[in-house]
Amino acid sequence: MFKIHCGGGWSVSPYQAAGAFYLQHDELFFPCENWNDLPVAMLEGWCEEIATSLAENETIDLWFLDGDYMVRLFPCSEDMFRIEFVEDKGLESERIVDTFDIEAKIFLQEVLDALDVCIAFETDRGKSTEKLHAAKETMLHLKRRWLYAK
Repeated sequence: MFKIHCGGGWSVSPYQAAGAFYLQHDELFFPCENWNDLPVAMLEGWCEEIATSLAENETIDLWFLDGDYMVRLFPCSEDMFRIEFVEDKGLESERIVDTFDIEAKIFLQEVLDALDVCIAFETDRGKSTEKLHAAKETMLHLKRRWLYAK
C-alpha cells in the first residue's frame, strides 16, 4: 500500500502554509508519521520536476523542504516506477530507508489527491490556486499517458 498523506494541522503565515506531508509504504512512514512541511510549495516543485524529468526519462529527486529527505523515482518501464525513500546527510552519506516498485498511475493519483487537498485549503483561505491547478493539469496529462500506454 502506498499513500501520500497531505493536510491537517495547518499553520499559516502571510507567505506560506505548513501542514502534514509524509508518505507511507505499507507500515513505514517517511520521513515519519505526521511530518510537517510546506505541502503547497513542495507539490508545485515536485510536479514541475516530475514533468521535466519524465520527459527526459531521467531519475527524479523529490526533496522535502524541511530536513534532509527525498523521494527518488526511477522510471523502470512504461508503466512502473521504482521508489526510494532517501535520507541524505550530504557528503555522499545517503541512507536508503525503503525501496519498492509501484505503478506510475498509482503514484500519480496520490500526487493528484494531495494537490486536491492543497487546492481546497488555499481556496478556503482566499489564496490563488493558479499554480496548483496548472500542476494538477500536468499530472492528469501524465496519468492519462500511463493509463492509455498499453
